[in-house]
Amino acid sequence: MIPIAADGRDFEYHKKGDEYTPKDSINFKLHKICTKKDPKAPVVLNNTHDEEKLYNNSNVYSGDLEYTSQDGQRTYRPIHDDILIAKMRPGQEIEMDLICEKGIGKTHAKWSPVCTAYYRLLPDIKVDKI
Repeated sequence: MIPIAADGRDFEYHKKGDEYTPKDSINFKLHKICTKKDPKAPVVLNNTHDEEKLYNNSNVYSGDLEYTSQDGQRTYRPIHDDILIAKMRPGQEIEMDLICEKGIGKTHAKWSPVCTAYYRLLPDIKVDKI
């Protein structure tokens, strides 16, 4: 669930079975390969504190998405660049073609604007001196 900086009024709903067009979709690509910074160092699978020191591209973020332009579309990008997509270790690779389409929550929860909202009750406790 990565929010994209796009106005929904600029897009039509995609009809199932039809090809995606610039009027009903936004396309992104992602290709990352995780490698060791020091080829002689051993692979440490459970160490998440030093992963940025040990590996190249160990974390894949929304800022790594590359917009694929379509005819007549302006440039789009994710609203936040720091949303974690995947964690990888040396020898792992991720390659994706992503298609964003307009939808409503009645069809699928992924389009619901409150699907990631939550709340927590916090008590307000005050102690008076006697």
